[in-house]
Amino acid sequence: MANLFKSIFQRTSMALKLSEPMQMSLVVRSDLKMSTGKIGAQCAHAAIICHTKAEKSKPEHLKAWLNLGQPKVVLRVGSQAEIENLSKIATEKHIVNGLVHDAGRTQVLARTPTVLGIGPDTKSKVNELTGKLKLL
Repeated sequence: MANLFKSIFQRTSMALKLSEPMQMSLVVRSDLKMSTGKIGAQCAHAAIICHTKAEKSKPEHLKAWLNLGQPKVVLRVGSQAEIENLSKIATEKHIVNGLVHDAGRTQVLARTPTVLGIGPDTKSKVNELTGKLKLL
């Protein structure tokens, strides 16, 4: 299995001139105390937002990420300020990102920022922003 992944990564990397794996991070606000199902749904929203944005702005990154199995890491922050700051920094660094604002029909108020998707981009660029965050 490891050899298969290595072979796919090498072919994709050579085709796209990439030197490292791709990643998407999903950053969840732990202060909201959302249920497991709610977190899952919000993460799915974030992944779709990022996929859609990457199709337009970084299609080569999207293709590499898709070909490598769409690796994702789910992390946490403790406040709205933290998640909004990460989104701002990602935008400034030209890293695809998407902040989910809830519709307010179930557990949180309308327009509450719940999850931030960052990437797909190179693992090192994503980890520049998320490397010190804890896993969910």
